[in-house]
Amino acid sequence: MPLVTTKPVSMSNGDLVTEFVDSVGTTETEFSFPSEQNYLMVKNNGNVPITLKLNGLSRTLNPSEEWSGKTSFTSVFLTSANQTQQVNVRSIRGVMQGDAALSALYLAKKPKTTGNVLDFMGDSITDQNIYASCRGFVSWATALTNHQIKMGNKFATGGYTSQKIKDEHLPNLLSQNVLPSYCTVLAGTNDIGLVPATPLSETISNLTFIYDSLLEAGVTPVLCTIPPRKDNAGILANVYRLNNWIRQTAMKRGLPLVDFHRVLSDTTGGYSSPSYAADAIHPSKLGAKVMGTELARVMSKIVPFYNVNLVTFESDGNVIPNALNLIDTNSDGIPDNWSKVAGTGTFTAALTDPVNSDIVGKWFSITKTDAPYAIFRNSGRTVIPGHRYAVAFRMKISGVDVATMINLNVIKAPNANSVILSRVFSEWSLETEACTIYREFTVPLDVTQVQFDLSITGAAVFSSGQYTLINLTELNL
Repeated sequence: MPLVTTKPVSMSNGDLVTEFVDSVGTTETEFSFPSEQNYLMVKNNGNVPITLKLNGLSRTLNPSEEWSGKTSFTSVFLTSANQTQQVNVRSIRGVMQGDAALSALYLAKKPKTTGNVLDFMGDSITDQNIYASCRGFVSWATALTNHQIKMGNKFATGGYTSQKIKDEHLPNLLSQNVLPSYCTVLAGTNDIGLVPATPLSETISNLTFIYDSLLEAGVTPVLCTIPPRKDNAGILANVYRLNNWIRQTAMKRGLPLVDFHRVLSDTTGGYSSPSYAADAIHPSKLGAKVMGTELARVMSKIVPFYNVNLVTFESDGNVIPNALNLIDTNSDGIPDNWSKVAGTGTFTAALTDPVNSDIVGKWFSITKTDAPYAIFRNSGRTVIPGHRYAVAFRMKISGVDVATMINLNVIKAPNANSVILSRVFSEWSLETEACTIYREFTVPLDVTQVQFDLSITGAAVFSSGQYTLINLTELNL
């Protein structure tokens, strides 16, 4: 039972903040504090889920996910799913009263990223941005800008009101070791849906506090109007009032505005197309694409242009050979170093030329024509344990049907228990113009080889190329 011996830092309001990074494995580890704590934040820094047990309650944290809460405790129990990996733990012992408690987490300034990182904060609509799925508007925005904006961390939970977002997710975001340059703030939908509804003045107060706190920490808040909702006349009126306040605040304070309501709604205040809505509140995958397109439009005018480091010639700097798909020794349409390894799905493959210079090299195009899945694998590549890598590639998708589901993962090689190290993109099922996908991941200490696994279910024409895997640690990045 490790005793936490990290010396706490005394904050200006008298709170004592303790923060440390440690490793947890498949055997439950208890971290014991020398005195009672009043606040806990745990972040999963690894590549597989961990289990957190606190005061008899258990919850699962997926990779990069955080949990926080105000509660009294002296011990925390953590377990990793199937490998040893790092977690970040922060606790506070102190008064923790109201908004003053948040100052303990953001008045100690953290260095801000100087690049294009965008974090995203909100409720279930933002929470859909998981594993780079096309259900998430941030996933779409990063792809459609060719990662001119880089997907940062998610701070969102389904059902959360603006008060809960302010009290829990805001301090978690502001307590990161490195802050983002930008953060979308999409909140208020659940305030309006409560019975009785949260007074508009309270929602405005909470959002103002969030905006001000981000600005004070050097993070630019990206103000987002809430999507259409017209359960009844009262809710419809509150949606209009809140969104008008958000629009006017953005204009008055000179802050970026992403008007999701405008691009999704019709003249009655509902969704302008049934295909944009998953239900009366949440956008569908197509709705998320519309939202992501608007976010991309706004952010592309704000963020300096960045070229993702995609391979343009066969280079020792890139871990993946034949990255440009120029070699197909047996002329089967599948480039060397790729092979079909599982599934009964019917497909054809071809190496196709660029269209209007939309790729360097050739497209590796797979045409699936039936429902059963097919899995393709790029053979294992040697990596350095503990190092951080960037993975990037170009892709485009057409010819989808209702059964389409496309996933690309970086996994441990050889394929032992399919340990996923990075979900490059997940559950992608919509047609997508040529775009760039980019992710980063840290190689676990017990991994020396990785490989790409591409699975396609249902009909689709999936084309990809310029696969790039760069060791960032060697570049001091």
